[in-house]
Amino acid sequence: MAWYAAHVIMYMRFKDGNRDRYPVYENIYLFQTESAEEALKLAEQGGRQSEGDSSGSLKWEARPAFPAYAGVRKLIKAQSQGVAVSETSQLHGREITYSSFQLDAGLVDETCFRRTCARLLRRMSLSA
Repeated sequence: MAWYAAHVIMYMRFKDGNRDRYPVYENIYLFQTESAEEALKLAEQGGRQSEGDSSGSLKWEARPAFPAYAGVRKLIKAQSQGVAVSETSQLHGREITYSSFQLDAGLVDETCFRRTCARLLRRMSLSA
């Protein structure tokens, strides 16, 4: 079995209908699976399960909001040589880090947000 780091993209949608900006999160999860395809499937399922309004309690900068799943940006095979299995078994499916940024609504048409977000993130990773 191999370890994979999945970069799952989520963004905030505001319940007030104002789409002036989109807070975006790139959450990185670890999965230990037999294949990259299986890790990708788990990452996609996890992203979709993270969508929702948190029983109406979630606010972002005092605005009622809910997270929406945009997709998996990339999947990276990780090295785990020399690490005991007992030390890693609790890492499967865990978020290990994240980054966040905002996109102005002028840059994004929500109907194609997922494609736009993926394109922008690919450009960012290529230029880094």
